[in-house]
Amino acid sequence: MGKFLASGEKISLLSVHGKYVCAEDNGNAVANRPSPGPWEQLTIETSNPYSPIYYGQSVSFRGIHGKYLCAEDNGNAVANRPGPGPWETFVVVNSENPNSTGLVRKHDKVAFRGCHGKFLCAEQNGDLVANRPGPGPWETFTIDFHGLDSKFSLSNTIRLNKKVSLQSVHGPYVCGEDNGNAVANRPGPGPWETFKIKAEGGSKHKGPLRYNSKVHFKTVHKKYLCAEDNGNAVANRPGPGPWETFLVVDPQNPNNNSNVPNGGKVAFRGAHGKFLCAEQNGDLVANRPGPGPWETFTIRFGN
Repeated sequence: MGKFLASGEKISLLSVHGKYVCAEDNGNAVANRPSPGPWEQLTIETSNPYSPIYYGQSVSFRGIHGKYLCAEDNGNAVANRPGPGPWETFVVVNSENPNSTGLVRKHDKVAFRGCHGKFLCAEQNGDLVANRPGPGPWETFTIDFHGLDSKFSLSNTIRLNKKVSLQSVHGPYVCGEDNGNAVANRPGPGPWETFKIKAEGGSKHKGPLRYNSKVHFKTVHKKYLCAEDNGNAVANRPGPGPWETFLVVDPQNPNNNSNVPNGGKVAFRGAHGKFLCAEQNGDLVANRPGPGPWETFTIRFGN
């Protein structure tokens, strides 16, 4: 996005040995590649997409295969984690000025400290490890930028006041029926399986949908999806009130505040603190305490 690094950009990391860090498709992380191709480009992420990244800030790295770089407690570095937790989070350190809190610039010399207090290191043999106590030459990488990751592109982002569909982990789609029932048993997204997703309060705001924002779902029959206090989910309400309001949650990272991409994984917590759930038999309920697989939906652009 420019000469300063921003959350959501693809980067490459060049070691002092002249090789690039690579996240392989088998989950290994190495530092032995001669040039930065797709596997050697990592998306750097924080809780605030598009925002500039400063030294001293915590970041995560997602490879092209969708897995995150991880510094394990035994000193290994791998790229096989489904989401960014503490072990997948690194503090960005300026190798030439460790006390710096300035902006990270293109071609800076950087180091990365994991949550166990050890630094990433590119060994001379091409291994990538996370077991070094401080940032020396082998723990220093030259950072380059390769543009904004498509996940963060606004053209690939779910937008408010637009139509969406919700597919369950079992394969069928959520449906708002004309009798006011809400189910999750439809084989494909037709009109009844398409919802207009609206910002809290029913405004006509058309900005990007973000995790940890509140929304309503309006059916083609002009009724709203509702999570009742008895754990039922229905689609028979004439307008959006508290029971028709849902918090959008990233099931893998509840603290995520980024834009929700087309095809992203989402969970929805109702006003009573329970999550929507697609049962294996096709029922839709709103009685689950947390977001597991059955409470996770794939959200896509609607027709």
